Amino acid sequence: MNNPLDEERLQFYLRHRDDIREWASIEREVILATRELLAASQTELEERLVGIDPGATTSRRDGSRYERIVAHRAGWPQGVGVTLEWETGVDPFGSVLPKYGIFLLNDEPSFQPARVRIAALVESTAGITANGFGVSNGKVWPAVKSVPKSTDWWQDPAAWTGRIVDAMIELWPLAAVQFDRGLIEAG
Repeated sequence: MNNPLDEERLQFYLRHRDDIREWASIEREVILATRELLAASQTELEERLVGIDPGATTSRRDGSRYERIVAHRAGWPQGVGVTLEWETGVDPFGSVLPKYGIFLLNDEPSFQPARVRIAALVESTAGITANGFGVSNGKVWPAVKSVPKSTDWWQDPAAWTGRIVDAMIELWPLAAVQFDRGLIEAG
């Protein structure tokens, strides 16, 4: 009779099962460290934003599945801004990438006309589409882009998060104008 466990791969696992499980559990620690690294980028983002826009500020929003940093101005509604978001299972190697863009998570009925107007303005902003953002009028993310997949991000994590902050700083002037304009026009 053919033994299905005779395959060398399976034999290797059976011989090293405890070690394999121990090593695999480290992945959870790497994910937690990555989440902390992304969260820590809030300080640099806010410092740099205030340098170009004294009215800018940032806040953290953590949900059950998503964590995010939202850059906004005091007069904007809650949950609206240039946002960096990552799932709690974030993986910069490519299976669960962080994303950033223009975020409109506000379901208050009074905000809906502004949401529609901002999304339409974002969709027509050439600088946003020219920089590779996906646009979808009326959605929570009217402009969104994934952080590029990287196999060596962990070798210089400050440079990795610095590039993310750079991208958000570059998006800020384009987005802020559309937020302000959309809020006024819908207002």
